Amino acid sequence: MTVEDCALYTGLSTSYIYKLTHRKEIPFFKPMGKRLYFKRSEIEQWLLRNRQGDVS
Repeated sequence: MTVEDCALYTGLSTSYIYKLTHRKEIPFFKPMGKRLYFKRSEIEQWLLRNRQGDVS
């Protein structure tokens, strides 16, 4: 996924996605040092981290 795809998928803004990548808080790939790419399965895991409360 591109930054734009990731923003649409997560509901976050592209600028916030860039901020998270700068802080290395979200998993991403940067082949050849150019554009950012995201693996959908890793973003799903990232979104589901830190579950709160007991789900019954």
